Amino acid sequence: AEGMKFFCGKIKGFEKGTMIGLESKTSAPVQAIREKSGKVENFQNLYISGEGSGFAGGIISSAADGIRAAMDIISREQ
Repeated sequence: AEGMKFFCGKIKGFEKGTMIGLESKTSAPVQAIREKSGKVENFQNLYISGEGSGFAGGIISSAADGIRAAMDIISREQ
């Protein structure tokens, strides 16, 4: 809840939006090349996580992959 309040202060109008999460039944046929932090190589701030990244193969590993990316983003902002 605190994170959402903070984010609303960063993006005007965000508090009026709808937050959704997408689950699909496909896996990526390719694997994004990522740094140890989870960022995609040769991009400044791009994270591809979950099954679409080619690094996860199910709901648990996809969730863990997303958490890993979120933790890196949070640690960079502090």
